[in-house]
Amino acid sequence: MDWAAVELAKTARWVVTEAAATQPGEQVLIVADFHSDLAVVEALTAAVTAAGAEPTVAFMPARAVAGAPATEVVQHAVDGASLVICPTTTVIHFSPRIRQALDEKRIRLISISIDRETMTKGAAAADPTEVAAITTRLYEVLAPARELRFCSPSGTDFTCSVADRLPNFSIGLAREPGKIGTFPFGEVPHAPIEGSMNGTVVYDGPVHSIGHLTSPIRLEVRAGRVVAIEGGPEAERLRALIDGVENADVVAEVSVGTNPKANLAGDIQEAKKRWGTAHVGLGNSTGLRGLTFSPLHIDGLILRPTVWADGQLIVDDGRLLV
Repeated sequence: MDWAAVELAKTARWVVTEAAATQPGEQVLIVADFHSDLAVVEALTAAVTAAGAEPTVAFMPARAVAGAPATEVVQHAVDGASLVICPTTTVIHFSPRIRQALDEKRIRLISISIDRETMTKGAAAADPTEVAAITTRLYEVLAPARELRFCSPSGTDFTCSVADRLPNFSIGLAREPGKIGTFPFGEVPHAPIEGSMNGTVVYDGPVHSIGHLTSPIRLEVRAGRVVAIEGGPEAERLRALIDGVENADVVAEVSVGTNPKANLAGDIQEAKKRWGTAHVGLGNSTGLRGLTFSPLHIDGLILRPTVWADGQLIVDDGRLLV
């Protein structure tokens, strides 16, 4: 027996029945790209069928950066579904048409940007109840906060306002109309108040569209925008990704991971969920209660952060205290 296939089927079933609460007769659109793991697509399709719903699978060219819009055909197809599951290699749910479908059509969406191996190990294998409890507790601490400060041994040191703006929280669930769930799960992301962030961000973990780094990337931020990027060849690649792109230099997100089993050796989609890490996102913030639109969203990881919320220490050198 192929036990890996059995484990993948179990995970796909959890995503479809528990995370998305798929109902018999629902129209479910599964959006994949040409680089998606076909085993994951097949497992999700089988799980949707087993739940009594009707799946439609659409393949499109892979997007170069996270947040880039899907093809026109896929965006039209989204309007005909009540649930959209996206095992794409770059996330598409920040794009305006997807946001419109969430807000107006009240679709549900599950975003999955991992392959068959990471669908059954690391963050994906964590106890959902445990991760939900940790994430909820951190959310409760951050929700009333007005100012956040992040530092790290590699040189990160910035403050930002989050006054009167609630954070989001990722526990993988999209059971209600208009909701987004991500898999793997486990983080509390926040969109800083526009123009409020100042200081230094140093990425020393993986970065969207770049991967793991050979040397850290240093970003200088003034009034919420990146004004300088320094480092090795990966810094040049990041600069090329955002140069000339609308609002790609805006700091869109600050987040703390809450999943104890997330693998730091994985790509950014998994590593950023690691308990006690932090990541900072650039570009589009509209999916996080922010006001900035950009055609891309790029996350970069900060290892061993120390984080304060209104002066209360909540992460100490990569150790989550709440």
